[in-house]
Amino acid sequence: MAWLSYEVVAFYLNIVAMSVFLLFSSLKKFYSIRDRLGFAIDNRKTSDFLNYCKDDIHWFQAWFTMLMLCVMAVTMRTRSHEGLGLSGGVLFFRHLLEIILLGQLYFSSTFEV
Repeated sequence: MAWLSYEVVAFYLNIVAMSVFLLFSSLKKFYSIRDRLGFAIDNRKTSDFLNYCKDDIHWFQAWFTMLMLCVMAVTMRTRSHEGLGLSGGVLFFRHLLEIILLGQLYFSSTFEV
């Protein structure tokens, strides 16, 4: 029964992640990896946006789902937030660094390795 609950939560978190990605991409122009490498030709203007970014949106959804599952685990597991200590700070600092990395990867017009 617990696995079924997890799958339902993960399913809805993926839908929410796609909505958040669309919200972010409407605020700032999204550049796919194919587009930055020059393989997209003119797909941005001729195809559906979700079809255009189908290879890149998976990584945002995986990160967002992982972040929300961590937030849910922290809020449901601890009785007081003072008991989190250093581990909660390290966890959320790691997610902050991932936000910076994803922002540089997805919303930068150049592809730097």
